[in-house]
Amino acid sequence: MIYFIGGAPRTGKSLLSSEFIRVRTMPSLSTDFLYDIDQVRSFVGFDRLGIIEKGELFYPILKRLVGNIYRQSEHCIIDGDVILPRHISELSKSYEVKACFIGLSETSLDDITSFGRHFNWPKYKIDNGMAEEVNDLAQKTSDKSSIIQSECKKYDQRYYNLYPNYDKMKKEALEFLTS
Repeated sequence: MIYFIGGAPRTGKSLLSSEFIRVRTMPSLSTDFLYDIDQVRSFVGFDRLGIIEKGELFYPILKRLVGNIYRQSEHCIIDGDVILPRHISELSKSYEVKACFIGLSETSLDDITSFGRHFNWPKYKIDNGMAEEVNDLAQKTSDKSSIIQSECKKYDQRYYNLYPNYDKMKKEALEFLTS
């Protein structure tokens, strides 16, 4: 089975993935690191695209990746904001998959910086005098979460709004994935 955690940027997908692999030991992959490969780097303006457009451009890579993982590993978890509900519906026709999507209908920049782990780039930018680059991050996170929530309804995928009770809803998402 390949497990997926998708959702808006800065909502805690990697944190949820880490908790998942503590419960079920398996390989994990965050699509964030794949942004540096040549094919993605060649997408002009990839970082500035909307969440749907970004996911659509990334889907051929994700599809090949899932095929390779499925042939080589019994289980794996993949997280990232380039995973879209429509792609899970498509992938489930060929592979055994389970997915959930997370978002924040409301959030603040303080909340977002508190979710960061290894390299918390919003906090880094704030601490280094570049706060203007992340000023609207909370609003963008909420807006993108709304888009993902709508897509989940359209493609009958699980969505967990982590606002206002982040820990409770994250626990529910984890229980769904591990059930």
